[in-house]
Amino acid sequence: MKKLGRKNNRGGRPQSQINYEILEELCCIQCTGEEVASVLKIDYDTLNAVLKRDGHKSFSEYFEQKKGNGRASLRRRQWKAAMDGNTTMLIFLGKQYLNQSNKQDVGLTGQIMYKIEEAKKPKPETAR
Repeated sequence: MKKLGRKNNRGGRPQSQINYEILEELCCIQCTGEEVASVLKIDYDTLNAVLKRDGHKSFSEYFEQKKGNGRASLRRRQWKAAMDGNTTMLIFLGKQYLNQSNKQDVGLTGQIMYKIEEAKKPKPETAR
C-alpha cells in the first residue's frame, strides 16, 4: 500500500504572486503602496508579506531602491525639453540648479517726509 504524502497538495490557499515588472514601473512613477496594491489587485499587507517572503524587507524599502529610476527618467526628460528650447523648463531648471530667481532687489533712496496732523476734534454741541 502506497503512503499518501502531502508533498503534492499541501492544502490551503495558493500563495500570492506579484508581477515585479509592473511593481517596478509603479515605483518609478512614485505610486504609493496603497496604489500599487490596488493595481496589483492585492491588499497592502499582502504586498508587504509577499515582498518579505521573496527576500525584500518591506514595500517602503523596495520603493526606496526603485524610485530613483523614475526620478532619473523624469530629470532626463526635463533636461531634454530644456535643451530643445522649452523656455518654461529652462527657467525651472535654472531656479532648481543655478539658484536663479525672479526676485528683484528694490532699494529706496532719498528722504521720506511725513507729517502727522492732530485729528480735528468735533465741537461739543451747545445745549439749547
